[in-house]
Amino acid sequence: MLLASVIISFVASAIFIAVSSFTKKRGFYYILFSSLTIVSLAVTMILSANYNNNFFGFSIISMISLAPLFIPLFDFKSRLDESEIEYLRQRDNEIVLSNSNQNEQQPKKRKKRNIVLLFHESEGRLFESLALFLSAFFVAFAGLYLGKLSPFGMLAGLPAGLIGLSVTYLRNKNVNAFDAAANTLSFTGAGMLLGQIISVLIHSFDASSILYILACLAMASYMIACVYTKERRINVVLYCVYLMLAIAILVY
Repeated sequence: MLLASVIISFVASAIFIAVSSFTKKRGFYYILFSSLTIVSLAVTMILSANYNNNFFGFSIISMISLAPLFIPLFDFKSRLDESEIEYLRQRDNEIVLSNSNQNEQQPKKRKKRNIVLLFHESEGRLFESLALFLSAFFVAFAGLYLGKLSPFGMLAGLPAGLIGLSVTYLRNKNVNAFDAAANTLSFTGAGMLLGQIISVLIHSFDASSILYILACLAMASYMIACVYTKERRINVVLYCVYLMLAIAILVY
């Protein structure tokens, strides 16, 4: 009976993943089916852990890593008041024009632009990148229970974050600060995952470790892809990461 429940949960998760991937983003149905997908994946992990009584560090932290995925379901950028944004933009333009003849003071004024206006002019990926970074952190942390119990693999995120920041400013020196922060978070999270792959690979090479490594590769690839594309149907890759983690828990 429990095996049947596990199978049904995997099938239900696959269906919700397919539906949410082809639902228009930021609409009511997108939020609904994405939430159902995350909840379904959580249930799948719980049932997988319960099947072999594997409620240990790896399974629990993998479940926790799902929680941040609720953050990007809400479009914080679209919730900004348009009239307030227009007022801030006009005020900013007035400041720039009043200092147009003072070349040395103009850059200083630009740096003091209202933070709300700066966020509105960004791509709006900061909260999405933050959510993915938190999820990647928990997934990488879960790898400590499969590989060598050492945080050095996760430290690979630091140079990766610096690389991401450098690449961002090499592509565009006038990049929005929020977009730069979002890209840095994405590269840092991807670096942590790739670092943990090496740690797990050195320690063991069983079925659960292989699935975990594939999940880390897929999630790191997804995070880097999100930096360079606005196509969000690739969310299917992110959700499949958690299906692989659920199977890793099941076969552990």
